[in-house]
Amino acid sequence: MSCRSCRRRFTLIELLAAMALMVIVALLSVRFFSNLQNVLQHSAGRTASHEDARLALGLLARDLQTVVARANDVPGSDIRIHQPNSTSLWFVTDSSADSTGACSFVEVGYRLRGQTLERASVDQSSAAWNLYGDRDDASDQDGYQTVIDGVTGFQIVCYDGQYVPTTPDQTTQLPSLFSIRISVLDPADAARWQSLPEADRPAFEMRAARTFWKTIRPR
Repeated sequence: MSCRSCRRRFTLIELLAAMALMVIVALLSVRFFSNLQNVLQHSAGRTASHEDARLALGLLARDLQTVVARANDVPGSDIRIHQPNSTSLWFVTDSSADSTGACSFVEVGYRLRGQTLERASVDQSSAAWNLYGDRDDASDQDGYQTVIDGVTGFQIVCYDGQYVPTTPDQTTQLPSLFSIRISVLDPADAARWQSLPEADRPAFEMRAARTFWKTIRPR
């Protein structure tokens, strides 16, 4: 009786140890798959944000390749370009000719507002459309529309014919080159960035943000 009782107690201990091991393995598996899901979601978010950044640069390139600035476009009237600061630019762009052969000039404005890159446009369908005089921010028609969120850095640098940085100030002198830089965070990183103290944000941006550049030459 004593030996059989010892064997039963030994078997029960083994069963408890096996159950404990199974619980540990299950917990580790749950943690592994949870971490894997987070990594995949984060990767998908970064991919989407990077694609948005490329599309934003493509939109800027399309507008700036057809930018227009002219003195005396009609007698006494100028088409101007203006850069209030490094994160905004107001100008006129000449879209492609339509089927009638007429060209449409559009007032365009870009700006960074918080962590959102925005674009506004005013075309000839608006009573506010005005190509001449001082360039305004082109927000008269429908206001600014979001181009991309999660932006931690945006800069437009204009260069003259000698490739010296210049800042257009209600001028008819068109820059020879535009250099665009945009830094973006994916939605999860952007939410975490928002929750950080101001002093901790730059270091986080260095680790998590991705920066894109594009050089654009007007046609």
